Amino acid sequence: MEYFGDLHTHTAHSREVNNFLRLRLASFSAAKGKMPGLTIVGMVDHDTMNAVEPMYRVRKEFPKADLPIILPGIEISASFRHPVKAGIIVETDILGYFPQLIEENFADLRQINAIMQPEMLRVIGGKQKKNVNLKLEYFMIQGVIPRSIDIKLIQQKVHERYQQDVLLMAANDPKSGDILNWPVHYSGKLIIDLLLELGIITSAKEGKLYTMRKRADYVQQLAEILLAKHGLSPEQAQEQAARLQGSCQPSLSDDYYKISTADAIRLIVKAGGIAVLAHPMVSIKQFGNDAAAFLSFCKQELLPCGLQGMEAFYPKQEEYTYQIIDFCHSNRLLITGGSDDHQDGRNSIGDNNSRCSLEYLKAMLPGIL
Repeated sequence: MEYFGDLHTHTAHSREVNNFLRLRLASFSAAKGKMPGLTIVGMVDHDTMNAVEPMYRVRKEFPKADLPIILPGIEISASFRHPVKAGIIVETDILGYFPQLIEENFADLRQINAIMQPEMLRVIGGKQKKNVNLKLEYFMIQGVIPRSIDIKLIQQKVHERYQQDVLLMAANDPKSGDILNWPVHYSGKLIIDLLLELGIITSAKEGKLYTMRKRADYVQQLAEILLAKHGLSPEQAQEQAARLQGSCQPSLSDDYYKISTADAIRLIVKAGGIAVLAHPMVSIKQFGNDAAAFLSFCKQELLPCGLQGMEAFYPKQEEYTYQIIDFCHSNRLLITGGSDDHQDGRNSIGDNNSRCSLEYLKAMLPGIL
């Protein structure tokens, strides 16, 4: 039997956090049932660790033998300026793993959050503010918001509601909503709520169809709504739906606030975690697919900050895998891997290309594996 780990999975941390975590842990259990060699999973949400405490509670509902080991962590959104190309921002995600939290450990969790959370609130705030502005512009350009509406008033109301939720988040209140894990999409939800109040759209479903990724069945659903709403001909409704569906899908520009890659690594190390570079291929592509140049940058700039490993095994990263592994061996870095499963159908736990053998993970977690 092949024993392996998947150290890159996400929860749908949201309003009914316990229910969503129950589904997430059920998926871990199902994956282990299908793949008995699945020994450990990493639970790393974007810029927050607020799912860890409720995970401890929900985990007790499952027989211990049915679940893989759950390694709590975080995925920090970070970036750095390209060392050669002026004006180019290189996106990176830094995974932070906390083996001391595998067993229920509220004292260490509080200490880690005290170190991490203030900076994470800044990161989430930067994402949200930029996306509110971008999304409102897209809605107006596409004709969803009439030009007679004061867009600044909507922006102000959305920001006020966001600030209220930040305060709830800081207090670990589950009412803080989707902002905890997906602030980009959460900004869209706030806008949809306000457009409903203003009567610009007729249902939350209509609003969601503007923000969801392009898909033929979503276009058809929006066409049916527009047909009933505006009395268009079927052809006109289909044409308008094809233009509008997905037109306001969440997106980010390079100039919103992100913590620097070096500071993200230092923050994880300061909190007692293991800092690992997620999916290096994303950054390699921003180096013109020059893996050697990017890895050289990592050696000079990121290793001195405390980078301890790289995610060598990752979906569609095969062309760089062995080069990353060689680099890790040469520089005594840990080797990890993961599927980046968000439960949205793109990647799945235990995808062959993302499996990390226990041979590598034992070096990261001695005494645990």
